[in-house]
Amino acid sequence: MPRLENRHSRGDGSKSLAETLAKWREYNDRLYSTEGVHKPIPRVPAKGSKKGCMKGKGGPENSRCSFRGVRQRTWGKWVSEIRAPNRGSRLWLGTFPTAIEAALAYDEAARAMYSSCARLNFPNISISVSGLQKDSPSVATPSVSSSQATPAGSEFSGTPNNLEDCAGEEVVKPVSNNTQIEAAIHPALGAYPLTHICSDFETSLRKLISYLSFQTPPTVFGIFGTGQIFDEAYGFALCRGDLFPTDCARCVIEASEEILRLCPYKPDAAIWYDHCLRRYHSNDIFGKIDTQRVPRFASAASIGENEVAFSESTRRLLGGLSQNASVDRNLYASDEIAIDDSRKIHGMAQCTRDLSKSECKRCLDHLVDSAVGCCSGKRGVRIISASCYLRYELYPFSNISY
Repeated sequence: MPRLENRHSRGDGSKSLAETLAKWREYNDRLYSTEGVHKPIPRVPAKGSKKGCMKGKGGPENSRCSFRGVRQRTWGKWVSEIRAPNRGSRLWLGTFPTAIEAALAYDEAARAMYSSCARLNFPNISISVSGLQKDSPSVATPSVSSSQATPAGSEFSGTPNNLEDCAGEEVVKPVSNNTQIEAAIHPALGAYPLTHICSDFETSLRKLISYLSFQTPPTVFGIFGTGQIFDEAYGFALCRGDLFPTDCARCVIEASEEILRLCPYKPDAAIWYDHCLRRYHSNDIFGKIDTQRVPRFASAASIGENEVAFSESTRRLLGGLSQNASVDRNLYASDEIAIDDSRKIHGMAQCTRDLSKSECKRCLDHLVDSAVGCCSGKRGVRIISASCYLRYELYPFSNISY
């Protein structure tokens, strides 16, 4: 916490700051204590700009500071100064570590110079800052609230010119204890955070999507995480296990463009095509099964005749695919099963490769149950999640170029 500098820092030989303020106090005390004598009307300080000639300049927090007589240096320290009454020169009050302390120093000087007409940063606080710490050496100065003796021959003994009535100005209400002081300053403290962090999730996401577009096609699966705290991005891309790299690349690139269009920089997004999946998240999603969102697509037509036998064959096929995919090194399986002499059911199952074999099995079993429960007897079904995929049709669909 600050106290006012005792010495004028301009090096111009002027009196100490303490002496200057003490003489102004003496002048104002004498002005208000004399009875039966015509008194000049005290001049109220001009409202003016709270930032003065430094508005829009200075340190990084300067533009957001609304305290009167306070500004921030480019290197971060706060300074305080006040203009003497009757358009006098500016009086340097010191350098302080925070804007609040600089504002309190200004208020102490303003009370000394302008008495009850002072325009203050904290009009409800009447305290001395003379015992508070500041950045550069100084000695204690007179308290704003105390009555100080001053040297004789005050240079302010005359009647000021250009006087202005300060009637109606807000009267300062003294604050008696530290709790009340903190309560009065609190709104200003809340206006100046200690620091801030802005997420750069967009940059991390673009890096992620670009990387996966190149990493995925050779092995039909890509996984990547990037960014620091508050701007992390995790994601993967999965192509169908029977695709050629060139077809995989085409699907992944199109999915990359489309997911940014449909979900511009959202923290969680997934997009599915017949031939590939893209997913990203602001949290680490690797190795975690996601079956909360399970879109289902079923043929409008049913098998018709022998529906019970068809449903049983379908369940047997899907159960086998779940088992085979979970033990395959690429977590992928395709198969077919005959339902009569001329027709077959063709099926495929696949998991994202961030899952373990047991997790893949659990994910696919969930989709099998969903397919049987919702779509029994349908001629074709696709059940998808962000972690696994299941499909069957009455026609072959594998190895079809995208």
